[in-house]
Amino acid sequence: MKSKGISPLIAVVLLIAFTVSVGGILSLWLTTFTTITTSSVEAVALNQTKCVGTYIDVISVSSNAVMITNRGSQNITSPTCYWGNGTLIDNFGNALVPGAINSSVKNRGNQSTVICTGSCLNIGVSGECRVGQFCWK
Repeated sequence: MKSKGISPLIAVVLLIAFTVSVGGILSLWLTTFTTITTSSVEAVALNQTKCVGTYIDVISVSSNAVMITNRGSQNITSPTCYWGNGTLIDNFGNALVPGAINSSVKNRGNQSTVICTGSCLNIGVSGECRVGQFCWK
């Protein structure tokens, strides 16, 4: 008795159809992935271009005050300063606008560094002042 199966011609057609459908699915996925990734990279690059030159400048650190300014053209959100040991000096409000000067009255004690951080269009910006620099009074 001879067993019945599919003919070699139908098997080849099915294999070709399966290969073409998998190729189509991969092509669609790759196109979508590339489009999304390109859009993401483009947005980040645009924001980086806008934020060039935007940073927190620690103008002055005296025995009882820290003064900062925004030297760029974009707002810096969540500006925050810390002593070198990680102790919070101050959160300087929601945004530090270009050219604005903010200050906080805090006793420096024996600290030798101030580090300030913030965000320009979701890109981290910072500034610092250390003993011996012009900003350290």
